[in-house]
Amino acid sequence: MIRSVIMVDLKPGTTDEQVAAFHDALVAIPFERRSAFTFGRDLDLVDNTVDIVMISDFDDEQAYRDWAVDEGHRRVSAQYLKPIAERITRGQIVV
Repeated sequence: MIRSVIMVDLKPGTTDEQVAAFHDALVAIPFERRSAFTFGRDLDLVDNTVDIVMISDFDDEQAYRDWAVDEGHRRVSAQYLKPIAERITRGQIVV
């Protein structure tokens, strides 16, 4: 299984409504080989954290690669994430 972790720093002025719309759009993407998805705002318990963390599990490497080029995923990223993201950090690991 492949686990993808994405951390996002939001642009100043980003609203809760924009974050919620991004979350809802991601959840609505039909992609059967994403076996788990977690999305949350950072709790700000320590210094130097990010604003949003997303964790997705995929069946295998090909499923992740297919997700990366999925039309719905690309559309949601362009429409909802790029306008609010100051910085995006990504990593994928085998679990």
